[in-house]
Amino acid sequence: MKVFAKSQVSSYTNEELNEYESSLKNLLDFTNSVVTAEKEGIKKGEKIGKIEGEKIGKIEGEQSKAQEIALNLIKRGFDDNFIQDVSGLSIEQIIKIRKENT
Repeated sequence: MKVFAKSQVSSYTNEELNEYESSLKNLLDFTNSVVTAEKEGIKKGEKIGKIEGEKIGKIEGEQSKAQEIALNLIKRGFDDNFIQDVSGLSIEQIIKIRKENT
């Protein structure tokens, strides 16, 4: 196939050869643009994913800490309203923790 393509190109006139080379250059430029855009898109996606992952991790960590505080207060006999004030959890969440740990 390459030999055939080379033989075709060798029979081109100067004008056809210039058009062919211009077309080939445009194709290579376009291909490079697509590759570059893809790489940039991947980097941007990874950055966004990292930021979102950190946000989710922080929220989960805060929730876990609040649950730990609530459990410690439950074990010490505090009422649900006090636990809610200290931990920031809802009464429903506190009742669930209480049920899971009794």
